[in-house]
Amino acid sequence: MVHDVAALVTAGGQGSRIRELGVEKPLVHVLGRRLVDRAVDIVGSAPSISRTYVSVSRFTPNTEDHLQGQTVQVIHTKGEGYVPDLQEAMRVIRERSVLICPVDMPLLTVAGIEGLIHEYKRRGEPSLTVALPPQVVIDLGLDVTYSEPIDGKEMTFCGVSVVEREAMLRDHFVAGGYYVTEDPNFAVNVNSKRDLTVAESILKARENP
Repeated sequence: MVHDVAALVTAGGQGSRIRELGVEKPLVHVLGRRLVDRAVDIVGSAPSISRTYVSVSRFTPNTEDHLQGQTVQVIHTKGEGYVPDLQEAMRVIRERSVLICPVDMPLLTVAGIEGLIHEYKRRGEPSLTVALPPQVVIDLGLDVTYSEPIDGKEMTFCGVSVVEREAMLRDHFVAGGYYVTEDPNFAVNVNSKRDLTVAESILKARENP
């Protein structure tokens, strides 16, 4: 079977909210493993993913160094903003569709990624964005920083999506659908020490049931 979905781990942001840890966000350790290594391993283990790319920028030079020699393709972007950097990365990627995965989500699972990609292919829309009821985040003891109504229900977002590469290159906004889930593994973005503590607590419980 020929796969046509690449994974793009976005690791070029400024990470301003987690600078207190004194290290670039992608290099933050979560239970002894760096965020970027966890992200690369998870997306690379998903059967639907054919190739893994990691985007870096001038804000994450140590991350770029860390990735040298690994089995991923590193894309250096200019660090001019989320959408411009995404489009810059899309010009390098050659696969038809791309799973966009923020580097700061250590709870992601292969099952969660595969479920999203399966639904993306089933619907046939140019993009599919993960959306969660805010209560899922609140129940984990975390703050909801942004939400908006979707079909009359308030939803928040984690930054994970699957997009048609050429559609992303055509416009800053790609119309598509939402993958509404209550899976808590999509609910934790590590942006602070508090987020890190919650992530580590959940991972410890997962690994030692």
